[in-house]
Amino acid sequence: MSEKSFNPEVPKNTMKTQRNFILILMLTFLFSCELPHQPGPMPKEILDLNFEPGLNILGIVRLNGYQAESFIYIEEVLKTKDYYAEENEFYITGASVKIQNSKDSLFTFEIYDEIDSMRYTNPTFIPEERETYYLNVEAETENGELHVTAKTTMPAIPSLDKNTIILRDDRILLDLITTEDAFRYDIVLFFAEEDIRRTLYSSGPGVQTIEMKYSKAFGKPVLLGIAAYDRNLTDYLNASSSIIPQTYQEDISTVEGGYGCFGAISIQTFDLGEL
Repeated sequence: MSEKSFNPEVPKNTMKTQRNFILILMLTFLFSCELPHQPGPMPKEILDLNFEPGLNILGIVRLNGYQAESFIYIEEVLKTKDYYAEENEFYITGASVKIQNSKDSLFTFEIYDEIDSMRYTNPTFIPEERETYYLNVEAETENGELHVTAKTTMPAIPSLDKNTIILRDDRILLDLITTEDAFRYDIVLFFAEEDIRRTLYSSGPGVQTIEMKYSKAFGKPVLLGIAAYDRNLTDYLNASSSIIPQTYQEDISTVEGGYGCFGAISIQTFDLGEL
């Protein structure tokens, strides 16, 4: 088996599958981690709450080994009545967004484009595994200057004990090497027309034997994708993300001075064509 990380020489159908793996992970963050516009826990009964202005972010430092894919989504939290008004403005278009690593290298993030005015990116920022990153966001709003800080450490790139991989007609077995800086792993097995996913929670360094069963009708798997999540993203994905009005929600935040999450994810893919 050969290990490939989005190599241009990979066959076109395999490259398409790899891009689908990245897309699946992006959709995971965009739809399962919606940004709540009403800050703080929602009570089980209607009460008067003190509104605390602040920025609400979803920041992902993402390492896939071949291009910049990190982003910071930024909104301003609103009172519920303001959120449902005909004209509400919670987009932050003029924020100062900077990420610094432990080596004091500074990266400035800018708005992606006028249409996607919530997302800040940096096309030259390629994170490194096991590196710590510090986020600083400042913005002038009608509620004054708002400031959010956060930090995260990039998990080690997922790795396998290749000698333990067993591929059969209806299942695959493999040994995943877990590390101390990754708390959740998503393992995705791709076929020509299907894919299946397995989530594993890790408590530290070691080796976890994974068995993934599938229908023989899927054919032979062509690609294995593994994503490793830091503690921030693991906690955030495990928390309730409902924003349905009048429902109780135990919000979680991994940032200082505001709301939301700043976390890291590393991704690796393995070509199964030679097994």
